[in-house]
Formats: sequence, C-alpha cells, structure tokens
Amino acid sequence: MKISPVTTAAAIAAALFWASKAIAIGAFGRDSYDDPVASALFLLGLLSFFVAVVTLVWRALRGRHVGLRLLACIGAFVVTAGFSAVTTPLFESLVDSWVGAELNLWISAIVLLAIVARGSGDPGRGRRRSRYQDVTAERADRVAGG
Repeated sequence: MKISPVTTAAAIAAALFWASKAIAIGAFGRDSYDDPVASALFLLGLLSFFVAVVTLVWRALRGRHVGLRLLACIGAFVVTAGFSAVTTPLFESLVDSWVGAELNLWISAIVLLAIVARGSGDPGRGRRRSRYQDVTAERADRVAGG
C-alpha cells in the first residue's frame, strides 16, 4: 500500500507536537499540564494523529464500500482511544513522574511513524500477485515456450 503524503505529514506532525509538549512539560515542570501551550500542543498532536490514522485506514481500504471504510475509520478511532484509556493509568502507576502520563502518546506516535515508514517504501515490495497475474504469466510462458 502506498502511503499518502497527507498521512506522512500528519504522522510526523503528531510526533513533533507531542515531542514539543513533552519538552515543555519537562522544562517547566508538571504544573505545565494546565499551561495553554502544552494543551494546544496536545490537541494539535491529537488532531494530527487522528488525521494520519483515518487517512491511513481510508487508503488501506481503497476500492471497498464507503460504509465499510467509514466503519473502519470509526473502529480505528475507538481502538486508539481505548489504547490510550487503558495504558495511561497503567503507565502512570509504573512510572511515578510526568513521563508515565506521556508514554502512551510516545508509543502511539512511534507505532504510527513505523507503519508510515514501512508503507512509504517501494509500493510493489511484498505485494502478492493476483490470480489474474498468475494466469496471465502462465499463458505468456506457454506462448513463449511453444
């Protein structure tokens, strides 16, 4: 699957916004959670993340019915929100600092960047040939050989 430039830009933006938020919290202390700059960076990162996820899912299901694509986008939203809801308290209990609260964002951003990086390579790499391509290749071989 070829990754769209919108997906790539949104994934990179999400990682940069969340990294900037972490730097701001680390530099100014835990009280910066109430800071409007940290809140804005979080929301911009969240918006970028969901744009990247939705465009990734939409592109992955190209050629499918629009209803299925919409359901898949909603499902991706639910899965990522569920991941955050489950991991935030877990990481906060394991790491007793602001890092625990930010860890789920970092993991989400890294996983998304890895998916985008893997899909941004050669679009033909790893792709299986269709049955039509197999039959056509067999016919071409028979014609060439006999």
